[in-house]
This record gives sequence, C-alpha cells and structure tokens, in this order.
Amino acid sequence: MAIPLAIILMLSTLLVAMPAAASDSADGEILYVRHCAHCHDAGEGHPGTMRLAKRLGAARAVLLERDDLPAAYVTQVVRHGLQMMPPFRISEIDDAELAALAAFLATGGGTD
Repeated sequence: MAIPLAIILMLSTLLVAMPAAASDSADGEILYVRHCAHCHDAGEGHPGTMRLAKRLGAARAVLLERDDLPAAYVTQVVRHGLQMMPPFRISEIDDAELAALAAFLATGGGTD
C-alpha cells in the first residue's frame, strides 16, 4: 500500500513545526517542573537544594523561594553548569525556553 506523497509531506511539515510551537509558548513554570524541580524543589532528596543549603544556607537553598536570581545568572548557570550541576545543551532546553525559565526564576517563581 503506497502512501500518497502529499500526506507524507503534510505530516513531516507538522512534525517539524511542533517543536517551534512548543518553544514559542514556553511557560517558565512548566519548564521548571520539567528540568529543575527534581533537583531544586524544597525538602530532602533534592540534591541541588541540599547542595545550595550547605553552600549558601537554608534560607537561600530553594530556588522558588529566592528573589535574588537575575535572569542572566540563571541563563549562565543552566548553559554552563556550576559545581555539581551539569550544563544543559541547547538540544535539551532551547534559547526561548531558557529565557522563559530564567524570567520565571528571576521573578521569584512567578510569585511577584
């Protein structure tokens, strides 16, 4: 059974357009949950939070409770890593998504 070329082209166009649409509507909170929460949420068992508590104290350990994270700093740390945190490649979080995530964290996790 042959699949008409028009259908193949239409489906491939949709598949190519999907990541761009997801990036355009990137939501900082969703991106935080997807990429950051497993290491940086509050409580035991979150290695990023536990490491920040040792380094900076408990009051500055939970990212969503901070108001001193400039977007440029978040972008730098995410792209290049810091101490035990690995860098995230553009194939893992693209520039538009990273900008949304950085803005979300820079505004105190959207609580302002």
